[in-house]
Amino acid sequence: MRYKTNDYSVPVAYGYREIWIRAYVDEVVIGCKAEIIASHPRSYDREDMAFDPIHYLPLIERKSEPSRRHRSEPDGERLGSSGPAGGLGPAA
Repeated sequence: MRYKTNDYSVPVAYGYREIWIRAYVDEVVIGCKAEIIASHPRSYDREDMAFDPIHYLPLIERKSEPSRRHRSEPDGERLGSSGPAGGLGPAA
């Protein structure tokens, strides 16, 4: 989320939810409803980023999992592929 030209990370689960922010002299606190979901040291720089990698862990875990669809297909073939000339083409 952005506050006064700086970006502060929030957990991905709150990506499209309404959140609130409280900015103090030395800290930015971010919440959703009655819950505090993140806090960062406040930056007075311009276009700075306060980033907590734990906020993005669900995305990283999801990207590292092999796709179930492709694991279950024989010989790496994709559904809808009818060879080099049709469908989605060869599996990459």
